[in-house]
Amino acid sequence: MKIKAGGRIKKLGDVSLILLVLIGLVLGCSVAADVKSIDISVAKIHELMNEGKFEEISEMLPQEVKTPENKKKMRQIFSDTVEKLGKIKESSKKLANGSEYDKYEVDTNYTRITVSYHTTFSNAKAVEEFKFQINDDKAELLAYNIQTDSAP
Repeated sequence: MKIKAGGRIKKLGDVSLILLVLIGLVLGCSVAADVKSIDISVAKIHELMNEGKFEEISEMLPQEVKTPENKKKMRQIFSDTVEKLGKIKESSKKLANGSEYDKYEVDTNYTRITVSYHTTFSNAKAVEEFKFQINDDKAELLAYNIQTDSAP
């Protein structure tokens, strides 16, 4: 009898371990897909910034926050950035502790990922921070922050 109980627990433990491994694999694949989607979005934002297409960037806001006021603020932030710092010359992801992202938040309603980039503009170098929300495998821009030590 004790052998059966021990056997069941072992099997149950094996099943639990397998489930944990599978969950980890699924989340790992999901994170990689989300980060790839974000990398594509950041490249697109940089392209739009250099082209002066700030309205298109503001369209990347999630629907629930895409108000005329928020879109206007977003356009102004990117317009001011390009006006003061110039066009983007090059950009590379700033890896946090070897990770592809700075922060990864998962809730029942959303996945949010924050990434940072070292960016060289024509007039200055900066660190850009992007916060995205993933909806149906699409990266939507929630927030943008830029820090530079050298003002033009």
